[in-house]
Amino acid sequence: MRNRSDVPGLAELFLEGFERGFRVADGDNVRAGIDRLRDFFAVRRLYHRFNRLADHFVSHLRSRHGQLAAGNGFARRPVRPPQVWGFMDSQEAAGVSPGMFEEIVWPAYECLGRTFGLLSYGCCEPLGPVWDFISQFPNLRKASVSPWANEEKMGEYLRGTRTIYQRTSGPNFLGVDETLDEDAWREHIGHPLRCAQGCKLEFTSRDVYTIHNNLGKVARAVEIIRASIGRLWQA
Repeated sequence: MRNRSDVPGLAELFLEGFERGFRVADGDNVRAGIDRLRDFFAVRRLYHRFNRLADHFVSHLRSRHGQLAAGNGFARRPVRPPQVWGFMDSQEAAGVSPGMFEEIVWPAYECLGRTFGLLSYGCCEPLGPVWDFISQFPNLRKASVSPWANEEKMGEYLRGTRTIYQRTSGPNFLGVDETLDEDAWREHIGHPLRCAQGCKLEFTSRDVYTIHNNLGKVARAVEIIRASIGRLWQA
Protein backbone atom coordinates (compact mmCIF):
# COMPACT_ATOMS: atom_id res chain seq x y z
CA MET A 1 0.00 0.00 0.00
CA ARG A 2 1.26 3.48 -0.78
CA ASN A 3 -0.05 6.98 -0.30
CA ARG A 4 0.13 9.80 -2.84
CA SER A 5 -1.95 12.64 -1.42
CA ASP A 6 -4.09 13.90 1.43
CA VAL A 7 -7.29 12.54 -0.05
CA PRO A 8 -8.59 9.02 -0.51
CA GLY A 9 -8.80 7.46 -3.93
CA LEU A 10 -8.72 3.85 -4.95
CA ALA A 11 -5.52 4.51 -6.89
CA GLU A 12 -3.81 4.91 -3.54
CA LEU A 13 -4.53 1.30 -2.68
CA PHE A 14 -1.54 -0.28 -4.37
CA LEU A 15 -1.48 -4.06 -4.42
CA GLU A 16 1.88 -5.53 -5.37
CA GLY A 17 1.54 -7.62 -8.49
CA PHE A 18 -1.29 -5.72 -10.19
CA GLU A 19 1.04 -4.52 -12.91
CA ARG A 20 1.96 -8.15 -13.60
CA GLY A 21 -1.64 -9.17 -14.23
CA PHE A 22 -2.48 -10.25 -10.68
CA ARG A 23 -6.21 -10.58 -10.00
CA VAL A 24 -7.87 -10.24 -6.62
CA ALA A 25 -10.68 -12.77 -6.33
CA ASP A 26 -11.35 -12.49 -2.59
CA GLY A 27 -13.74 -9.62 -1.92
CA ASP A 28 -13.02 -9.77 1.81
CA ASN A 29 -9.36 -8.98 1.17
CA VAL A 30 -10.29 -6.01 -1.02
CA ARG A 31 -12.63 -4.66 1.65
CA ALA A 32 -9.98 -5.16 4.31
CA GLY A 33 -7.45 -3.25 2.22
CA ILE A 34 -9.82 -0.33 1.68
CA ASP A 35 -10.67 -0.28 5.39
CA ARG A 36 -6.97 -0.12 6.25
CA LEU A 37 -6.56 2.79 3.89
CA ARG A 38 -9.56 4.52 5.51
CA ASP A 39 -7.99 4.11 8.94
CA PHE A 40 -4.66 5.39 7.64
CA PHE A 41 -6.22 8.64 6.46
CA ALA A 42 -8.11 9.07 9.71
CA VAL A 43 -4.86 8.79 11.68
CA ARG A 44 -3.05 11.09 9.26
CA ARG A 45 -5.65 13.80 9.73
CA LEU A 46 -5.21 13.57 13.48
CA TYR A 47 -1.46 13.98 12.99
CA HIS A 48 -2.02 17.12 10.91
CA ARG A 49 -4.41 18.49 13.48
CA PHE A 50 -2.15 18.02 16.48
CA ASN A 51 0.89 19.35 14.61
CA ARG A 52 -1.10 22.35 13.34
CA LEU A 53 -0.09 21.64 9.76
CA ALA A 54 -3.45 22.70 8.38
CA ASP A 55 -3.83 26.01 10.23
CA HIS A 56 -2.89 28.17 7.28
CA PHE A 57 -4.96 26.41 4.62
CA VAL A 58 -8.50 27.07 5.73
CA SER A 59 -9.76 30.31 4.17
CA HIS A 60 -8.53 29.68 0.60
CA LEU A 61 -7.10 26.50 -0.79
CA ARG A 62 -7.08 24.28 -3.82
CA SER A 63 -9.40 21.31 -3.64
CA ARG A 64 -7.53 19.22 -6.21
CA HIS A 65 -8.03 19.20 -9.99
CA GLY A 66 -7.36 22.93 -10.32
CA GLN A 67 -10.33 24.36 -8.44
CA LEU A 68 -10.49 26.85 -5.60
CA ALA A 69 -12.27 25.96 -2.38
CA ALA A 70 -13.25 29.03 -0.38
CA GLY A 71 -13.74 28.54 3.32
CA ASN A 72 -14.37 31.91 4.89
CA GLY A 73 -17.08 30.36 7.01
CA PHE A 74 -14.58 28.10 8.77
CA ALA A 75 -12.84 29.05 11.99
CA ARG A 76 -9.12 29.65 11.57
CA ARG A 77 -7.77 27.78 14.63
CA PRO A 78 -7.70 25.13 15.88
CA VAL A 79 -8.31 23.31 12.61
CA ARG A 80 -10.34 20.11 12.68
CA PRO A 81 -11.68 17.96 9.84
CA PRO A 82 -15.14 19.62 10.01
CA GLN A 83 -13.41 22.95 9.28
CA VAL A 84 -11.70 22.02 6.02
CA TRP A 85 -12.62 21.00 2.49
CA GLY A 86 -12.17 17.41 1.45
CA PHE A 87 -11.76 15.96 -2.02
CA MET A 88 -12.61 12.38 -2.92
CA ASP A 89 -13.01 10.48 -6.16
CA SER A 90 -13.62 6.93 -7.30
CA GLN A 91 -12.24 7.05 -10.81
CA GLU A 92 -10.61 3.64 -10.52
CA ALA A 93 -13.99 2.14 -9.58
CA ALA A 94 -15.77 3.51 -12.65
CA GLY A 95 -15.92 0.05 -14.19
CA VAL A 96 -17.60 -1.71 -11.28
CA SER A 97 -21.33 -2.10 -10.86
CA PRO A 98 -23.30 0.13 -8.46
CA GLY A 99 -23.91 -2.94 -6.34
CA MET A 100 -20.20 -3.67 -5.99
CA PHE A 101 -19.50 0.02 -5.30
CA GLU A 102 -22.08 -0.06 -2.52
CA GLU A 103 -20.68 -3.24 -1.01
CA ILE A 104 -16.94 -2.66 -1.21
CA VAL A 105 -16.18 1.03 -1.72
CA TRP A 106 -19.02 3.03 -0.24
CA PRO A 107 -18.75 2.04 3.46
CA ALA A 108 -15.19 3.39 3.74
CA TYR A 109 -15.89 6.42 1.56
CA GLU A 110 -19.01 7.34 3.51
CA CYS A 111 -17.10 7.15 6.78
CA LEU A 112 -14.34 9.48 5.56
CA GLY A 113 -16.41 11.87 3.45
CA ARG A 114 -18.74 12.85 6.25
CA THR A 115 -15.86 14.06 8.43
CA PHE A 116 -15.06 17.09 6.23
CA GLY A 117 -16.72 20.47 6.53
CA LEU A 118 -17.39 20.63 2.78
CA LEU A 119 -16.73 18.01 0.15
CA SER A 120 -15.76 18.11 -3.52
CA TYR A 121 -16.32 14.76 -5.21
CA GLY A 122 -15.29 13.26 -8.52
CA CYS A 123 -12.64 13.41 -11.21
CA CYS A 124 -13.12 12.00 -14.72
CA GLU A 125 -15.47 9.19 -13.74
CA PRO A 126 -19.19 9.61 -14.48
CA LEU A 127 -21.03 10.06 -11.19
CA GLY A 128 -24.48 9.14 -12.46
CA PRO A 129 -24.23 5.37 -11.85
CA VAL A 130 -23.30 5.90 -8.17
CA TRP A 131 -25.21 9.13 -7.53
CA ASP A 132 -27.62 7.34 -5.18
CA PHE A 133 -24.67 6.96 -2.82
CA ILE A 134 -22.66 10.14 -3.44
CA SER A 135 -25.73 12.33 -3.00
CA GLN A 136 -26.06 11.05 0.57
CA PHE A 137 -23.15 13.23 1.69
CA PRO A 138 -24.79 16.12 3.59
CA ASN A 139 -21.65 18.23 3.07
CA LEU A 140 -21.36 17.68 -0.70
CA ARG A 141 -20.73 21.10 -2.25
CA LYS A 142 -19.12 20.26 -5.62
CA ALA A 143 -19.76 17.37 -7.99
CA SER A 144 -17.40 16.86 -10.92
CA VAL A 145 -19.20 16.53 -14.24
CA SER A 146 -16.65 15.33 -16.79
CA PRO A 147 -17.08 14.96 -20.57
CA TRP A 148 -17.74 11.25 -19.92
CA ALA A 149 -20.75 11.94 -17.69
CA ASN A 150 -24.40 12.06 -18.64
CA GLU A 151 -24.55 15.83 -18.36
CA GLU A 152 -28.30 16.10 -18.82
CA LYS A 153 -28.90 13.65 -15.97
CA MET A 154 -26.40 15.42 -13.71
CA GLY A 155 -28.20 18.69 -14.39
CA GLU A 156 -31.43 17.06 -13.23
CA TYR A 157 -29.74 15.80 -10.08
CA LEU A 158 -28.11 19.12 -9.16
CA ARG A 159 -30.77 21.62 -10.24
CA GLY A 160 -32.02 23.64 -7.30
CA THR A 161 -29.49 22.18 -4.83
CA ARG A 162 -26.50 23.69 -3.06
CA THR A 163 -24.10 21.37 -4.88
CA ILE A 164 -22.11 22.96 -7.69
CA TYR A 165 -22.16 21.46 -11.18
CA GLN A 166 -18.37 21.50 -11.54
CA ARG A 167 -17.73 20.99 -15.26
CA THR A 168 -14.23 19.82 -16.20
CA SER A 169 -13.47 20.86 -19.76
CA GLY A 170 -11.48 18.68 -22.13
CA PRO A 171 -7.75 19.50 -21.98
CA ASN A 172 -7.08 19.10 -25.71
CA PHE A 173 -8.44 22.51 -26.60
CA LEU A 174 -5.82 24.35 -24.56
CA GLY A 175 -3.10 21.78 -24.02
CA VAL A 176 -2.80 19.88 -27.32
CA ASP A 177 -4.00 22.15 -30.10
CA GLU A 178 -1.53 24.96 -30.78
CA THR A 179 -4.37 27.24 -31.82
CA LEU A 180 -7.83 27.30 -30.30
CA ASP A 181 -10.58 25.76 -32.39
CA GLU A 182 -13.09 28.42 -31.47
CA ASP A 183 -16.17 26.78 -32.98
CA ALA A 184 -15.45 23.45 -31.28
CA TRP A 185 -14.66 25.17 -27.97
CA ARG A 186 -17.87 27.20 -28.18
CA GLU A 187 -19.91 24.02 -28.65
CA HIS A 188 -17.95 22.26 -25.91
CA ILE A 189 -18.83 25.03 -23.47
CA GLY A 190 -22.38 25.50 -24.73
CA HIS A 191 -23.45 21.94 -23.99
CA PRO A 192 -22.94 22.10 -20.19
CA LEU A 193 -24.47 25.58 -20.13
CA ARG A 194 -27.63 24.10 -21.59
CA CYS A 195 -27.55 21.02 -19.34
CA ALA A 196 -26.90 22.93 -16.11
CA GLN A 197 -29.75 25.44 -16.35
CA GLY A 198 -30.91 26.20 -12.81
CA CYS A 199 -27.73 24.79 -11.26
CA LYS A 200 -24.76 26.46 -9.64
CA LEU A 201 -22.09 26.09 -12.32
CA GLU A 202 -18.29 26.20 -12.30
CA PHE A 203 -15.88 25.58 -15.17
CA THR A 204 -12.50 23.99 -14.49
CA SER A 205 -9.66 23.26 -16.90
CA ARG A 206 -7.14 20.67 -15.77
CA ASP A 207 -4.47 18.36 -17.20
CA VAL A 208 -3.25 21.26 -19.32
CA TYR A 209 0.54 20.94 -19.20
CA THR A 210 1.41 23.35 -21.98
CA ILE A 211 -0.33 26.17 -23.81
CA HIS A 212 2.42 26.36 -26.45
CA ASN A 213 3.57 29.71 -25.09
CA ASN A 214 0.30 31.19 -26.29
CA LEU A 215 -1.40 33.19 -23.55
CA GLY A 216 -3.74 34.66 -26.12
CA LYS A 217 -5.27 31.23 -26.64
CA VAL A 218 -6.27 31.04 -22.99
CA ALA A 219 -7.56 34.61 -22.98
CA ARG A 220 -9.69 33.90 -26.04
CA ALA A 221 -11.06 30.71 -24.45
CA VAL A 222 -12.17 32.72 -21.41
CA GLU A 223 -13.77 35.35 -23.65
CA ILE A 224 -15.80 32.66 -25.40
CA ILE A 225 -16.92 31.21 -22.07
CA ARG A 226 -18.10 34.62 -20.91
CA ALA A 227 -19.91 35.32 -24.17
CA SER A 228 -21.55 31.87 -24.06
CA ILE A 229 -22.71 32.46 -20.49
CA GLY A 230 -24.27 35.76 -21.51
CA ARG A 231 -26.02 34.12 -24.47
CA LEU A 232 -27.13 30.77 -23.00
CA TRP A 233 -27.01 30.83 -19.23
CA GLN A 234 -29.93 31.10 -16.84
CA ALA A 235 -28.96 30.59 -13.21
